[in-house]
Amino acid sequence: MIHKINDYDCLNELHDHIELKKSNIENAGLGVFARTNIPINTLLGWYRGQIIEGEDLLINKDYSWVYNHSHLGKVRIEPVVSYPANPLCYVNGVNWEETGQEELQNCKMITVNNRLYYITIKEIKKGTELIVDYGKKYFRFRKIIQIQKDAKQQIKTKSRSSN
Repeated sequence: MIHKINDYDCLNELHDHIELKKSNIENAGLGVFARTNIPINTLLGWYRGQIIEGEDLLINKDYSWVYNHSHLGKVRIEPVVSYPANPLCYVNGVNWEETGQEELQNCKMITVNNRLYYITIKEIKKGTELIVDYGKKYFRFRKIIQIQKDAKQQIKTKSRSSN
């Protein structure tokens, strides 16, 4: 069933249309898959969480979004990281540094009434993983963080072996 939010079609019960499974994307962990065919331009539901002003207050930086709130300006949303409460936080993103992944994107983030929603940008067939664009900076940042972690681990390993 579908209801309207502004001029958008929106799924009534998101959990009737999606399921959580191992992602098709290497090293991505879990992903969200369509249990039914989902039409193009359909709101999947809103990305649940608390609106936060200022980056210092973030707990789940990997799951947060930055967007423009009509009353507060630029804000971040601190999401609820729970499949039952906020299944959209498990939608994986396109890695623009890997050739061909941009073709996988079938959803995008939009703001409606100061809430974040994922909307389909093409028809999603049953069994297809939902993929959104986190932005081109996301994976570059993740790569830098991983390099820093690897360097710290190497220093620890060298320190232990010299003792």
